[in-house]
This record gives sequence, C-alpha cells and structure tokens, in this order.
Amino acid sequence: MINNKNIPLIILNGCGGVGKDTFVNICGEYLSLENYSTIDTYKLIARHNFHWDGIKDEKGRRLLSDLKLAGVRYNDAPLKELIQTYDESNSCHLVDIFFCMCRDIEEIEKIKKHYPHAITALLVNDNVKHISSNVGDDNVMNYEYDYVLDNNGTLDDLKETVKTFIENIFECSIEDIEKAKNF
Repeated sequence: MINNKNIPLIILNGCGGVGKDTFVNICGEYLSLENYSTIDTYKLIARHNFHWDGIKDEKGRRLLSDLKLAGVRYNDAPLKELIQTYDESNSCHLVDIFFCMCRDIEEIEKIKKHYPHAITALLVNDNVKHISSNVGDDNVMNYEYDYVLDNNGTLDDLKETVKTFIENIFECSIEDIEKAKNF
C-alpha cells in the first residue's frame, strides 16, 4: 500500500479490443491491483444459463449487455456489487490501485456519484473497429473522461503511457513508488 488514503479507483473504458486488459496488466508490473469488471457476473450467467461460448462477437456482446441491463433495472446489481468489492479492498488496503472496467455511461455516472474520488479513463486505439451492437459499446465515446490514453503505438509505447498515467495518479515517479513499496 502506497498511502493511507482511499485506494485510487480507476474506471477504465474503451471499445472492445483496444487493450484495456493489457493496460491493466502493465500497471500490475508496478503496482498491486484489483481488476474488476461490471460485466463479469453476467458472463457467468451467460455461460451457465444461456450456454454462451465465451466469444465476444456482436451476438455475445449483445447478450452480455442485455443481461447487465436487466441487473441494472432490477436493483442496480452491478453498482451494488462494485461497491461491495471496492469497499472491501479499500478497507483492507491490500492493493495500491483498483480498476473497474465499465462501458455504460449511466453506470459510470452512478459510480462517480457514489465515489467522487473515482477517476475515469478512456483507452483508445484507432486501429480497432468500433462496436455499436449494444448500448454499452455504442456510447463509449460519449463521455468526458479525466484521461484519454493512447494505445495506437507499440507495446513499448503503451508501457510509457502506463508509467505516465501511474505517475499522474500518484503524483510521483515510478521510482518513488517502488521505493515506497519496499519500506
């Protein structure tokens, strides 16, 4: 744990295939983290109840989006689950940073309302085709994010983007973060 304040909560968004998981994995080279997605519960439901094959094609993405929307309409389940997961991580201080993958703009707004300290970030890659078969994917670009992170270059370029992002979030250098972690 780098500090005694709230663990930074990063709401990471981006079209399918832009490299969000890769971005988070690179962050994990420098920080202990939790990578949470508001869609994971619905992936399990899709696999077990709808025999979804795990392929995130247009049809699969629509199924996941529709299931999540049902959870939102019923009792705001995605938000409630995030609150429980983040609050547990934050109270234990076992990680340095918490990533929440969330595509739905309305859900992002709810998270920001509940956690005003949350930071929004959009990862972009102009080489990836924008998906518009469901509400979550269709509206990814219709939000004013705190950070817009470029993934149009090489893996080494993305690593530099990650370093700069981490340094901005923690307001210190990667070297200072590593020193703090070794105490």
